[in-house]
Amino acid sequence: MIESLIEIDRWLFLFLNGDSIQWLDGPMWFFSKTWFWFPVDAILLWQICRRFKNYSWVWVILGFALVVCLTDRTSSGIIKEWVQRLRPSREPDLQGLIHFVKDENGNNYIGGMYGFVSSHAANYSGVVSLFLMLMWPLKRIYVALLVFWVVLISFSRIYLGVHYPADLVGGWIVGIISALIVYFLLRRSVLKKQPI
Repeated sequence: MIESLIEIDRWLFLFLNGDSIQWLDGPMWFFSKTWFWFPVDAILLWQICRRFKNYSWVWVILGFALVVCLTDRTSSGIIKEWVQRLRPSREPDLQGLIHFVKDENGNNYIGGMYGFVSSHAANYSGVVSLFLMLMWPLKRIYVALLVFWVVLISFSRIYLGVHYPADLVGGWIVGIISALIVYFLLRRSVLKKQPI
């Protein structure tokens, strides 16, 4: 059963990573970069500061920092080292089948050694999940845009050849669980008197 899931994951990766859409190399490289998303981060930060008064926004911002710390440490520091699943870009059986994108130095971008779970997927799903929980209810268009943001960043990691789809799903789960933990910590402490 596990072998069948791994094969499906590998097949889906090769299907999504295919080199038939090379014009996406540039955009996907930028979508994967953290600094590219600073404007979106700034908008989320501004909305948090508008929503939470009496300096409770400071604790909420610290909550977001805690989510990123939890997702990053859990994905990179614990799960990747424990599972040790090679990234597709480092898998010997896939060499010659993967579409690579060149980095700033003109080399094929291959990422670190291990890929399960995706830190990008974990970090951004954690941030968006916490934002949605704290700002709920939101218009459907805003929810859709934020979910699209997470999916786009996650897909860029497949396109770049450094993550399987299962790596992303695992990252989303880590992100959502981390956001839930921080949300309940905030609600039981600094935000318990603040109506949400």
